[in-house]
Amino acid sequence: MRLSTLFDILYKNQQVSVVLKERVKLKIGSLDLSSLEAGTKLKLPYWIAKVLEEKGIVEVEDRGVGFDELAKALWREEHSSTLSSLSEDFYSKVRLYLERSLMPSIEGKPTRISELRQYQALLDELLGRRLQKILLVARVGISPPEYAKDMVVEERILYDRLNYVLEEWRKMVSSLTKGE
Repeated sequence: MRLSTLFDILYKNQQVSVVLKERVKLKIGSLDLSSLEAGTKLKLPYWIAKVLEEKGIVEVEDRGVGFDELAKALWREEHSSTLSSLSEDFYSKVRLYLERSLMPSIEGKPTRISELRQYQALLDELLGRRLQKILLVARVGISPPEYAKDMVVEERILYDRLNYVLEEWRKMVSSLTKGE
């Protein structure tokens, strides 16, 4: 499976906070909204919440990782020699913010384009710092249990792939010295 497909699945299945706008008789699999009153808050997978929002049944409250939260995450990363802790769905929440808050309001608004560039710069800096730490751990060959707790899903996948490639490379180079 391609990574982009996997990340898309993670994104669409992230839990988001919603508010029921009206009482409805609706059952989707094991999810039964019939007994809930208008104003009830609940968590739903994003793909369900999005469909229900388009139908006017719920309002998605989650806006994702905004500027302040992203800047705080970067600050923590800059001031830590190891990976700082991020929520498990951090990258999905970044995408949620971009798709729901920043991108829709950008057309024809130079200030919003500037905000997008600033957001992207913060994100790039955070990704670069985290990648550098993940690469170091993979290069050294540290077993991930103590380190993996601060990696989000996407980073653990990256780490596993890097670790596999580096181990194969080490074996190949090692076999050269053994004349195999």
